[in-house]
Amino acid sequence: MSFSVNSTGSDNTQLGRRHLLVLALVFLVSAILTCLLYSRTLHIGFLLDDFVHLDYASKACAGDTSGLMRAFTGNWTGQADGLTSFRPGISLSMVADHFWYHLNPIGYHATNLLTFSICSVFCGALAYQLVDSDSFKQRASTAVTAAILFAVYPLHAESVSWIIGRVDLFCTVFYLASLSLYFRFRKSGQYLFFVLSLIAFLLSLISKEMAVTLPVVIAIAEVLLPNSLGWIKQSVNRRAAYFAAFAALLVAFAVLRTVLLGTLVGGYGAGNLRDFIHSRHRFFNVATLSKILFGVNEEELLAPGFGKIAFSSWIGIFALTIVRLVQPLNRIRTFAFVAAWIVVSVLPTFQIWQISPNLVGSRLFFLGSAGLCILMALILVPTFKHLAATENHKILAFLQSSRFHLLGCAFLLTLAITWSVALQHNLYPWIDAGRQMQVLHSRLVDLAKGGQVNSVILLNLPQDFEGAGMVGNEEILHRMLKPPVTDADYSRKFSIYKDPSEASTGVMDVGLLKRTYENKK
Repeated sequence: MSFSVNSTGSDNTQLGRRHLLVLALVFLVSAILTCLLYSRTLHIGFLLDDFVHLDYASKACAGDTSGLMRAFTGNWTGQADGLTSFRPGISLSMVADHFWYHLNPIGYHATNLLTFSICSVFCGALAYQLVDSDSFKQRASTAVTAAILFAVYPLHAESVSWIIGRVDLFCTVFYLASLSLYFRFRKSGQYLFFVLSLIAFLLSLISKEMAVTLPVVIAIAEVLLPNSLGWIKQSVNRRAAYFAAFAALLVAFAVLRTVLLGTLVGGYGAGNLRDFIHSRHRFFNVATLSKILFGVNEEELLAPGFGKIAFSSWIGIFALTIVRLVQPLNRIRTFAFVAAWIVVSVLPTFQIWQISPNLVGSRLFFLGSAGLCILMALILVPTFKHLAATENHKILAFLQSSRFHLLGCAFLLTLAITWSVALQHNLYPWIDAGRQMQVLHSRLVDLAKGGQVNSVILLNLPQDFEGAGMVGNEEILHRMLKPPVTDADYSRKFSIYKDPSEASTGVMDVGLLKRTYENKK
């Protein structure tokens, strides 16, 4: 008896060490890849809406918290960009960054990179938890693969490179943490993990409203996964109570948000159930779906051969996916859960779901990309143990042969390489936009300090550079030309020429230009 108890304790200790080893390995791989792939983004500087959030962050650090409190009691951006949102968690992160780094943008970008690395870690952790095999090698390989795919996924450029793009980073990191903690709770039965999961869900909600889908994902998991992953058996009522806890937290958040903002849906426009139904066709847009698979900015030139290689690899992956459906039912349920999670995760974007040719809007799939990378890892990582009897079944024998596993590894390697190349390709516009903004800001400040002019009308200020946000509008221009960004308020000397007919005719209204100048003067 005593030997049996000691042996069990030793086995549990060894298993716990293995879990920690995988987690450490995934973190190491994620950190290294993030540094290698994104280190150049540290010098991009502030872009577009970043300047809006520097104002209240600076004042809060100086003792004036009125601007920060508005993020907790009303619309996050004050309707400056037409967006109705409630994201006080992001405001707190901006204040924290300003406290540590002041106006040094490198620190803000470092926060983005760190958060992104942790997203990759939780992506790997969830992949580890979703493998139903007892093989440690199988689970560890799947976890590392999912983390790598998430790190190199090309549509992450916008969310990681843009400081305020952290709304997706923070929402996703807490979302994945909540889901992983819930899985841990259902496996161990320890309620501490359940409480931590609820806390992480709340943190995700106050970072971005995309997190509203988590209770639905929890419900889908309870339907499909308990038998597949060896969760502790619970009654239907008990499992419904777990879901109800998440749903109750969501309802409480929705009520608070509605009271503060005056609308339940928010986002860009009012939105309601009828709008959601009418917008369903957006989710079947072929151009957007192709961006999810290939993720290439069409405004940046790329070698012609890249498209052929990427397309060929996806043909092979789709074929392999169909073949991998020859699996036990439990594994098929896991595949179905992840696929459903991907679909559900993008539903809140129904008002604006679209990824443009220059990848504007790619951040909308940041949360969904975690599910995609996990699904690819589950499909492409070789199975180290036989999943079905192969006697007298030549097809099954081939599907579990080393040659077939090598084929899966080849597709996996090709996918990782093509995504990495596309990611570097997509980062160029953001790096160039950062350089252009720094030059523009420097020249405008020098012009204002020179004292040679009293009024300047700026023409053709770019909203973006190949999809990377820059100035956008006069409010952003003015915010980047007054404290805390500059030592004095130079914004009064500058305005932007805005001709409503210019976009359609290409002809400048000289009279309007003159009136704009005289009004500014």
